[in-house]
Amino acid sequence: MTSLLTKINDLIHDLIADLIHDLIADLIHDLIHDLIADLIHDLIHDLIADKNK
Repeated sequence: MTSLLTKINDLIHDLIADLIHDLIADLIHDLIHDLIADLIHDLIHDLIADKNK
């Protein structure tokens, strides 16, 4: 019985660890994506503003 409980505990631990890892990876991916999108947007905006001066 103890072996079964240990296996269940290990499985739950692995699932939670994988979930947290995936959540953090998604958050970092989204953050980088948003930062790059903002940089490109600002760059294009500045280029257009400079061209219209």
